Amino acid sequence: MYCLQYGGYMGRILTKSGIAAGRACELRALRTLIHGDWGTAPLPPPQASLVRYRARHSALASLHRLRLARAVVDVASLPLLWSHAWRSSGGTGEPPADGLAWLQGYLVDNPFLNVGAERVLVAVERTLRAQYLGRMWQARPDLLVRGPDGAIEALELSSARSPLSNRSQVDTMVAINLLVMSGLDMPETLRQLPHRVIICTLDDYREINVSMERVVAREILGNIATWLDGLTPDTAQPAPSLDTCSGCSFRDTCAFALAVDPAVTESTVVDVPVAF
Repeated sequence: MYCLQYGGYMGRILTKSGIAAGRACELRALRTLIHGDWGTAPLPPPQASLVRYRARHSALASLHRLRLARAVVDVASLPLLWSHAWRSSGGTGEPPADGLAWLQGYLVDNPFLNVGAERVLVAVERTLRAQYLGRMWQARPDLLVRGPDGAIEALELSSARSPLSNRSQVDTMVAINLLVMSGLDMPETLRQLPHRVIICTLDDYREINVSMERVVAREILGNIATWLDGLTPDTAQPAPSLDTCSGCSFRDTCAFALAVDPAVTESTVVDVPVAF
């Protein structure tokens, strides 16, 4: 997953989540995004809200993969699909009934693939990479579809109440998506088409077109690359806090995490990391 700094791209593959974590603490960015060090502390047990979020997205991915394969999907098949998504996301006990009810409504409504002239589903959670500015960038759009006008749309499904609240993270996501949709991982016939990025809200079925001009996307990615180029052990600024440190894989060896709260390295460590 890593390449040497010389003779290949620098550091680890850059994703929207990795960049967001690095922005929260530059010391972590130096270790992960530059040196490709994952740390040794196991993942903390996920919060209930995170399990619900992951289960919903896992269930939707399975549902759309079945549709992509032209399989028959009906309401009777959803309990098993929802149960598998719940347990694979770290859930315990009976899967929440309200989650299944929501999934049944989504199946019937088919909100994002049946708007006007029907969209054509192209791919589900396909990993796309592209090299730019000496670094490798990666995105995994929830859905890739051909829009009514022939453009290729990356649909990002969001459970957030305010999906645009962190505009910097949204812009980073859009810029990376537009880059990789033009990269070699995309079939050549799709690379040449217009591209859009749309946030689709799962609670009220809104569509928010967050696309930008490619010159703006290049500027955003250039600023990220410049920021990473300037990170050194002397310049990287740690930003210790309970929120930042409790989920950091370096918390068992980081003096800054211990300074925030010595218990942060004990309360979040489990014998067996939760697997997702």
